[in-house]
Amino acid sequence: MNKNFIYIFGYIFLFMGCEIEQTENDVYGCCYSDAWNYNSDVTVHVDSVCIYDFIFTNPVEGSVWEKDNSETITWTGGDPNIDIRVSMIDSDTDLNEVLISGSIPNIGTLDWVVDVGAYEAGEKKIYFLQDLNSDNIIDTVNDLISYSDNFFICSTGGDVDSDGICDDIDDCIGEYDCAGECNGSAILDQCGECNGDGSSCEILPFEFLSPLEGDEWLEGSIQTISWTGGSEFINIERIILGDVNTNQIQANIELDYENT
Repeated sequence: MNKNFIYIFGYIFLFMGCEIEQTENDVYGCCYSDAWNYNSDVTVHVDSVCIYDFIFTNPVEGSVWEKDNSETITWTGGDPNIDIRVSMIDSDTDLNEVLISGSIPNIGTLDWVVDVGAYEAGEKKIYFLQDLNSDNIIDTVNDLISYSDNFFICSTGGDVDSDGICDDIDDCIGEYDCAGECNGSAILDQCGECNGDGSSCEILPFEFLSPLEGDEWLEGSIQTISWTGGSEFINIERIILGDVNTNQIQANIELDYENT
């Protein structure tokens, strides 16, 4: 009984004696240099007060949103206790602003029915403003301003060919192919390079594995012609049967056959 009492008392004494001494000169704040509110005078770092630039996770470069569809803007960063002003602007001029929300809580997500207002669809970016010093004046020194990556908003049609550009903006008008289609004339060269000149690879000559010298094939029998070499990207168009004595063509077999 006595031993237990002494043990518990000693434990409490040690616990109560473990205090961190604080001084009146301590400066609490964020000492991470990549934080927006970094303070070189901080002596006691408090991670929870650090404010970082907004980072957009949607939209990102390559996103394609269709007008009138519902999309979700997502992000991290900023001061969690201050509302955000959210707008959309043209990616190349920073003009033609469309206000998405004048004030939303900084919770990292916002559902939005895509709207371009009075302006045309096209390449856009989302624009965030957080008035960190709450003075109702927008400035780049005291306020946190961030932009998303450039992305596309389509009027109709979306991005069927998944090239990261709206089909109604893209619409070819003369080019493409190598299976991007439209009306382009570009084709794979013998090395598999789109619109290449055939110089990017080594193409071995055909070498027949069957028939070989001395083989006898009877007329009407089924035989297999096999070979190596040639380009795997260009089909074989014709097999020619020739006379070994005169080098004259005796027959053509017309095909469009993969070089397998």
